[in-house]
Amino acid sequence: MKVAKALGRILLLVTTAAVLSLVYGLGLVFVGASKRTSIRLRMFLVRVWGHISSRGIGMKFEVEGPIPKAPLCLVSNHLSYIDILVFQRLTGSVLISKSEVASWPVVGHLGRICGTIFIDRKRIRDVVRVSAELQSRLELGDSVVFFPEATSTNGSAVLPFKSSLLNYFSEASYPVHYASIRYHSSLFDVSDKVCWWGDMTFGPHIWHLLQQPSFTCHIKFGTEPVTDSDRKALTQTLYDKIVQSFVAE
Repeated sequence: MKVAKALGRILLLVTTAAVLSLVYGLGLVFVGASKRTSIRLRMFLVRVWGHISSRGIGMKFEVEGPIPKAPLCLVSNHLSYIDILVFQRLTGSVLISKSEVASWPVVGHLGRICGTIFIDRKRIRDVVRVSAELQSRLELGDSVVFFPEATSTNGSAVLPFKSSLLNYFSEASYPVHYASIRYHSSLFDVSDKVCWWGDMTFGPHIWHLLQQPSFTCHIKFGTEPVTDSDRKALTQTLYDKIVQSFVAE
């Protein structure tokens, strides 16, 4: 029964991705391929993808606080690859992700279609390129979300934030929104089955996740964005606010 459930969910995810990719390609042909138009179309389809996919894997939602509107930058603690679905569904945002993900089968391809900004964390200079990309995207009305912990955790605590990707936002005094995210279920242990951390392997983890019953994502958005011209101060304030609203499993 569990295997059949997982296979059915995989079929749904693959079919949805294929159909929406086709719609995106056709949409650019019919409505034009300007950057602003393509961003608006992509944001709409990304939200559709997030909505269908999150429901398809059995994820329910509890949302606190006002969901920020585009264009926006939003940071959050990081628990799993499915955090991406959460923010895609609620905000239509693109993700900043490590460059290795671009080469992952299926996931890398979907990431490129969804507008993911890939960064090579081993090259310090790549932060400069990504900062310029962030500025361009936001000026065109896009929305961006990233996880300053730079890794995912099991939900027991929020790790210290890295400040490098907040450089542009501090220099431009651009408002940064924040949210805390957690998962819970009365039926199984989310720290292993939903959270993806440590040396867990992606393939086996998602296979087991797709076999689980429904679970809930609780996300709490901050009431006001944070602005600070000092990068480290901005980073610390965002960290403190997320820690204050975070509830450990």
